[in-house]
Amino acid sequence: MKSTHNTSKAKGNLYFTDNIPIMDGMAFVHKTPKSGGVWQFRMWVKDEDRQVRKSLRTKNLDEALEMGRLQVADILGKTSKGLKLFGTDFSEYCKEWLNILCRIN
Repeated sequence: MKSTHNTSKAKGNLYFTDNIPIMDGMAFVHKTPKSGGVWQFRMWVKDEDRQVRKSLRTKNLDEALEMGRLQVADILGKTSKGLKLFGTDFSEYCKEWLNILCRIN
């Protein structure tokens, strides 16, 4: 069954074959040409200035929408507690090391 949610093709985006906003546009459930019909999830995390991307591992749209909503709730819960979704990057380690060196001297 072909999905009727081809919003990204209308905008000229060739990477996403289907792009459905969820939770008032906070995140998206989409497919790509290489996903083999499996739905993907993506959401921009403003606090970390990065995008969460994850395979939902289902070809069923209703399941994908529900799983996407659960992902948004999980991400919002973690970020509201101050937890990091991504590991510390190298520049943060460098800043921390420089702070330690300044305290020693």
